[in-house]
Amino acid sequence: MEDLLPKQPFFARHEFVGKLSKGDEVVDKVHVVVQYSLIKQGEIVGKVLGTTKICEKLRHIANLSDPYLELTSEESEHITPKISSEKTLLRRVTQRPAYSKDMSYVVANLNFDDITIMGHYGPGDTLERHLTFFLAGPRRLWSIHEAREFSFTGEIKNKVHNSKIELNEDFPFEIEVIPWYFRDKTPAPDSHELTANVLAMHFDTKESLERLSNENFVNSSRALADDITLLVSFLSRRWVTWYQYQLVTKDTVKTYVRRTRECTTQEVDWNDTFIAPHESREFLKIGLTKLRKLRADGFNLFMPIVYFVSGNEAKYLEEQFTTLFLSLERIKDMFALKEGFRKNLLNKAFKKLGSLVSGVIKKNVESPDMFDRIQAKIPELNRPSLRFVLESLFKRYNIDWRDIYPPGSDFTLIKTRDELFHSSRELNIDVLVKELYRLQVLIQQLLLRMLDWVDLSHSPTDLIKKRLTTVENGSD
Repeated sequence: MEDLLPKQPFFARHEFVGKLSKGDEVVDKVHVVVQYSLIKQGEIVGKVLGTTKICEKLRHIANLSDPYLELTSEESEHITPKISSEKTLLRRVTQRPAYSKDMSYVVANLNFDDITIMGHYGPGDTLERHLTFFLAGPRRLWSIHEAREFSFTGEIKNKVHNSKIELNEDFPFEIEVIPWYFRDKTPAPDSHELTANVLAMHFDTKESLERLSNENFVNSSRALADDITLLVSFLSRRWVTWYQYQLVTKDTVKTYVRRTRECTTQEVDWNDTFIAPHESREFLKIGLTKLRKLRADGFNLFMPIVYFVSGNEAKYLEEQFTTLFLSLERIKDMFALKEGFRKNLLNKAFKKLGSLVSGVIKKNVESPDMFDRIQAKIPELNRPSLRFVLESLFKRYNIDWRDIYPPGSDFTLIKTRDELFHSSRELNIDVLVKELYRLQVLIQQLLLRMLDWVDLSHSPTDLIKKRLTTVENGSD
């Protein structure tokens, strides 16, 4: 099996006999090899070795409607670990004939949305449980500091500072972010050992199982890790996520690996952060509490932040502006719903007004087709204008859009949005760049204020503010 999925540095590899099933359809005694990266997010892949008979069964099961199969390793008290996945995708079943019905060969390729590896060891005698999430994406705004000390004997010690994450809420565990080292000797038996490290969010608890079950420990920690990485993604303008976790108890080690969004390692420049970098931990403490409170109140900032980060990662200016404006639209819509700005008049009052307007149109438009076209637009009169809602939104959070325009200029983002969304005009590239910066700054300021962050002195930076407020060649 070695040539089927050649071992790569810092990859985990599992080979086992198991079964693939979909509902009542089962293909058992399949020989599977699975491989995934330990140090970065990526695909979880596998191959199935079997006979022509197994190949025929897999072709049959692949034609059933549900795209996902369930994979389970063969159960035996002598076999560890147990491997399973409820989201196994059968990517390819070979069409190659075998020379013999009993001849084994690669019959299928597999991809996994996630996979669980459960090992049983022990029993131990400690109440401590450890849960570690391995992180991908930029590291800078986690604000940990790693120092290396050398002794006169040649011993090297790594010390990590500012690893503890202190939050305003009480949790039944401690949290820290630390470098996690992996070692590998894959290239050759006589080669030097390779070392790589990732950042890991580590949860420790000494709570009893009665007060905090393993399931609740994982679920509450996972929800917290999702919220913390969302906020750090917002600060970094790049995706930060976890791709794997490991739960260690007194008698088990459970590893869960998932396929997740691709994260770059590109760091935000120290001079381009929209809060002071040393205040990122304080932002997490304040922002997490507010994020969760807003969500409980029906004002969920998840999608606005998703669009904000995705817009910053987009490749083209038009794509960046479009995605960032979706973030602003989400915020605006939730605000309008909360403040009662969805309609100008109540339905009964507007129905009466609409009848009067319709009568005026009918008297002045002879063509029935033209009347129908204009009549269809009447309901839009009861919707507050985008400019009104945005002005109300900025006023509510004490944001002055004039700070990012030359003196005396009008608000232009709605016009730019309309030209980009609703026309085929080509926008001047210099104008679009400035508008993109303005849109980015306003969303940053809104999200910061919504998350109870007061200091907007870094949003925008002095350099960007100067560029946005300076008139060049007599025009904005």
